[in-house]
Amino acid sequence: MDRRKVLLVDDEPGILRLLGKLIRRIEGVSLDTAATLEEAMQCLESRRYWLVITDHRLTGATGQEGLDIIERLKESSPDTHAIMLTASGSEHVLSNAREMGAARCFEKPVPFEELLAAILELA
Repeated sequence: MDRRKVLLVDDEPGILRLLGKLIRRIEGVSLDTAATLEEAMQCLESRRYWLVITDHRLTGATGQEGLDIIERLKESSPDTHAIMLTASGSEHVLSNAREMGAARCFEKPVPFEELLAAILELA
């Protein structure tokens, strides 16, 4: 596992761009991005990550693609950290994400300072 490799997953191009800029400010971090469940799964199959940050809902059929990503991540790489982002605000979603192994969960819009602090705490 690359100790500074991060995968950011969100289907909103603006979110990928903004959060990508924030994450790239962290010294030594390299970033991959994915906009779909399929792209995220391909990344997880071909690389090992230090951290995966995923939105709860991506463009897809289940409406819980982020949970699917965390589940797959924890099966294949249990030591990799996960952060869940959600706009749903549902305590059920946040609770499920934590039970599946998410280190932190944030409701959108995510305060950049809080997300950055969470990432640095995991380092």
